[in-house]
Formats: sequence, structure tokens, C-alpha cells
Amino acid sequence: MRIFQRTYGQLVIAVSLGLITAVAVATFLYSPPITHINVRWSEQLSERQRLKSEGRFALASGFYRGGTTWSYELQDTSFANIRSLVKSPRVEDTHGIVRDTFALTHPPADKLASVASKAPMIFFWLLPVTLAVVTFVIVPRNAQSLEDLKANSQSVLLPLAIGGVPLILFVASILMLLLSLLGVNPSWPVVKVNLPEAAALRQTGDLLRLLDEGKDPYARSWVRPGLLHKDRAVEVDTLEAAVQGGRVETLDLLLQVGVAIDEEQNAALACLAHLRSSTAIAELLEERARLAGWSIPECGSEGVR
Repeated sequence: MRIFQRTYGQLVIAVSLGLITAVAVATFLYSPPITHINVRWSEQLSERQRLKSEGRFALASGFYRGGTTWSYELQDTSFANIRSLVKSPRVEDTHGIVRDTFALTHPPADKLASVASKAPMIFFWLLPVTLAVVTFVIVPRNAQSLEDLKANSQSVLLPLAIGGVPLILFVASILMLLLSLLGVNPSWPVVKVNLPEAAALRQTGDLLRLLDEGKDPYARSWVRPGLLHKDRAVEVDTLEAAVQGGRVETLDLLLQVGVAIDEEQNAALACLAHLRSSTAIAELLEERARLAGWSIPECGSEGVR
């Protein structure tokens, strides 16, 4: 009995694997290189204004450096975008940009360097595809009968043994990619947070989204162990979570977007900041008290005296 005579099936397999390889290689070769810059924002800029400016200038993956300086991935490296960023009155200074010519200090890597940096990942995609083609197309094509295939089983088992694990990883990566397109993230599960947890983690995007959805910032919710306390969960409101977490920028943002507090609440939060050694938060709340004509609280070991 002759087997593997259906050349159309073999052709479909080969073409499918070739297309998958081509898409994978094209994705890695032509994905834009990452460019890192630092931006020092104006001291008068609120957090909400900064977030809007980050979106406008295509600044992603922000990392707080201290003061008003943040590090970003610049996703739009066009002349017009860089010029707008440098000329913006909201930006005091930048690092990684030649400010008089609006050029990057370290331009993105050229194509050869980009290909070289992605060579390991390209190899990861090409190896299982090559082994699969050898195993399921070339070897069976040379086998004239089932007896021939059995007699040459070593020529089939060898590439299977070598390429089995990479082939499984290859198929798994394709499945994970398809799942991610459907909103399922098996590698990086999406953990939902409540308002106090968003404040404790300084997840500004989640914080603003939950406020826009009408969530009550004064409602007390449980914060999971490890976020505010190492080994236990605590029940706090959003403002208390920001203070206990030492998130001065988050607290300032909450106050700017309209989360109001009275003199008693301000004093309680200021004393809580002192207890947590959050000097910047204590100074912010004491400054609010002076501007509002409130008394500066006297704090003891248990809070306001």
C-alpha cells in the first residue's frame, strides 16, 4: 500500500507553515524599535494634564524618576511630534533629544542591528517549522510504502525527538496569540482592582476609569495582603489607601478631580501620613489646611489629639 500520495495535503501543510513563518518574521523585522527618553514636566502640571500630554505625544510605559521627571518609550519619533514635545509649555526639559534640531540623541537601530537583535526569536519560530516540514513532508515523500516508512522510522523519530518541544512551544504560542486577540490573556492574567487598590498601586488609569464609572471614593473596600500590609488585608477608603501607600501624586490627583475632604478628614489623613512617615503627603495636607484657614492638627501615636 502506498501512502502519502496526496500531494495536495502536503502542499497545504507546507504553504500554511510557510505563511505562518513569513508573518512571524515580518512581525519581528518590521516592528518599530523602542526609543527611550526622559521628560521633566512643569511643576504646575497636574497629574491629569500630564496623562493627557503623554497620550498626545505618544509617550508610553511611563516610569517615575523623581521630582517631575519621567522616563518613557517614545512611540512616535516623527519630526513633528518631537518638535511639539520640545516646544510644549508643559515640558521644562528632555533627555535623549537634541532640542535645537528636534532629533533623537540615540536614533533607532538600523535594520541590520534590528534583525540581529531579533535573531533568537526568529530562530525560535523557524526551527520548529523547519523540523515539521522535514518530518511531515520531506521524509514521507521519500517513503513509497508503509513498510518503507517503518524501515526508516529512525529518520522520522530523529527530527521528532529534536523538534518535539520547540514544535509544541510554537503551537502553544500561536494559540496564546489567538486567545489574546479574543481578550483572553493566559500568560498575563488581568487582575481587577477596586478604587483603594488602584490608589495603593498608583494605577492612575484604573483610578480615573473607576471614578468615571461612578465608584464612590469614600466607600471602604478591602485591599489585598501585600499591597498596604505584608501579611494581611485592610479595609480602607481611597484616600486612606493613597496615604498608607505613600502615593502623594495619587492623593493630589484625587483632590484635583474633586474628591473633597473637610477639616476633620484632612487632619486625620495628615496624622496618618505622619504615622506612616509619609512626609510629602503630610506637607501637602498641612498646606491645604493653611490655605483653607484650618488649624494644623496635633498628631499623637493614635492619630489626631
